Amino acid sequence: MVKVFYSDITNFEFNQCEVDNFPMLRRDYINSITDIERKRQSTFVWLLLEKALADINVSGTFSVDSKGKWHFVDSKVKFSLSHSHNIVAVAVGLTDCLGIDVEKCSEKVLKLQTKLGEYKQNNLSNIEYITREWTKKESAFKAGKKCEFNSRKIFDKFGEEYFLTLCSKEIICDFVYVNAKELINK
Repeated sequence: MVKVFYSDITNFEFNQCEVDNFPMLRRDYINSITDIERKRQSTFVWLLLEKALADINVSGTFSVDSKGKWHFVDSKVKFSLSHSHNIVAVAVGLTDCLGIDVEKCSEKVLKLQTKLGEYKQNNLSNIEYITREWTKKESAFKAGKKCEFNSRKIFDKFGEEYFLTLCSKEIICDFVYVNAKELINK
């Protein structure tokens, strides 16, 4: 079974102490990020992954391949990470096709329309449609192939809209919201 965990990190700042508790490879990766917002997002997405793995009772050693993709060295469990603005998301499961993407709905996505083809009339606005389709494309890229999609519209504490899309062979999954306080108060 695949599980998707997501968290709203609105009002949570980057804290170097959290990073210092990570194993060296992840600590070095996060410390190499110069943009403070990306560093904050990366820290919280890794904290969320730790929470997700504890939830499914899995532990292991992480490594990075030559393409920069993180994976387990000693486990068959796969995972995928994503973050956008105030939302971080993680998918975990025993499947060879697994990718996740989250994207905030904003006018910036209109620039992607040419990469996605023509807007099809449906019950979504143009921005919502493009955001959802972009998250499908990105999650399939992360999965390494196109599988089935499960998309959800979610909101942050300010009511900002996001699309969260899972690409997996196992389309039935649990979506689990995790309060960000749980990630830093272990």
